[in-house]
Amino acid sequence: MPNQEIVDWHMARSNVYRLLGNLLSEQPGERTIDQLLRPEAQGYLETMFDNPKVGQRFHELAYHYNSGRISAEQVVLDFESLMRVPGRWYTHPYESAYRSRRMDGNNSKWGGLCGSQAGDVERYYHSEGLEPGYGRVDFADHIGLELIFMAHICRKTAEALQTHQDDRSERLLAKQKEFGQHHVLTWADDFCAELKTKAGTPFFQAVAEMLAAFVESEKSQLMIH
Repeated sequence: MPNQEIVDWHMARSNVYRLLGNLLSEQPGERTIDQLLRPEAQGYLETMFDNPKVGQRFHELAYHYNSGRISAEQVVLDFESLMRVPGRWYTHPYESAYRSRRMDGNNSKWGGLCGSQAGDVERYYHSEGLEPGYGRVDFADHIGLELIFMAHICRKTAEALQTHQDDRSERLLAKQKEFGQHHVLTWADDFCAELKTKAGTPFFQAVAEMLAAFVESEKSQLMIH
């Protein structure tokens, strides 16, 4: 693959990571929803994913939204139930909760919050001069923050390649693989399953479909099993 294509590939991945991270860490307002459902955004998503379910989900979402079957207010309420308010529909969006999850008889027991994973993730952020987004979430190992961190290092990889900083680009690519293997890509599948099951609007069903397809692609691209 020519160098510019590799640069573009890392930047495209960065854009998707950041989009997903933002959608899962802050309320999607009406402007965000409108931008995501524009025809050009739809086309971009279709070119990014081989999985036809992703495009189908967003076409369905656009239909429901534009016809008034769902509103921005319903999407916000769904976000709060899924991501912030502990209750029946809460997804437990923290790595620690998933990585220390255990079976108690026939029931699954969620792990505790702010486990060792949160501290390790925070060290990764600091290694890049970043601070966890505690204005958005409570702990560093939130799914949204981990996705945004991957967006950051994908973009930095692209920039290093663009300026022919070969040693730096190799270190950053190694960090992508390491962070994916030790953190976000090890539990994102489980989170997706929870989000698909509990999402109450077509908006977050579409987000879950996109995240699931992207995680599958990333595991393949980064050779993570």
